[in-house]
Amino acid sequence: MKKIVSFILAALILTALLCGCGTKNSSYSSNKSYTYTTKAKKSYTSSNSSSTTTSETKKPTNGMTKSEVRSMWGEPTRTIEKSTSVGYYEDWYYEKYNTFVSFLDGVVNGVSK
Repeated sequence: MKKIVSFILAALILTALLCGCGTKNSSYSSNKSYTYTTKAKKSYTSSNSSSTTTSETKKPTNGMTKSEVRSMWGEPTRTIEKSTSVGYYEDWYYEKYNTFVSFLDGVVNGVSK
């Protein structure tokens, strides 16, 4: 049982680091809670497929809201939620784009591959 708990804890830490939570701009608190959610991947097709600037080429930028990212790329494949003393962090992973979109209190604060 102890090995299982250690393995799960190591997996959580590794996931947090891979999601960009280990950058020097992040703040850490000893009181964190994690929630992992896996959702079915949904695809989003732009209504104007002849345009060179479609949802396929646009990327979320800092300051965008969750609804703006959803309308551009659809629902994320996986989400990771973290509550810290600094604020409420949420990372959305889009398998289609191999990209993580990080939110702080509902606003994009980073995009990483």
